[in-house]
Amino acid sequence: MRDDQAKSEGTTDRAGLSQFNEGADMFEDRRRRVIDDKTLVDWKNVEWLRRFITENGRIVPRRITGNSQQRQREIARAIKRARHMALLPFSGQSEY
Repeated sequence: MRDDQAKSEGTTDRAGLSQFNEGADMFEDRRRRVIDDKTLVDWKNVEWLRRFITENGRIVPRRITGNSQQRQREIARAIKRARHMALLPFSGQSEY
């Protein structure tokens, strides 16, 4: 089979991934790009910090938020400080 025929038919390689996207868009539908470099990271800005916490109270990883490593550390530190000051919950919604 010629190369131009293979491209037109959309064949896959051995790994089962399309030759066109090569797995780059695998998590694109799950990814929430929340990059906001202009807002200062502050533990008192609770509404802004809630965007980086799941319903269960876990900190959303940087591969999903799209933050840089340094920015993710600052956000995690601010979330932990807000939890310590009782502005954010340590876990998700309480049943009681």
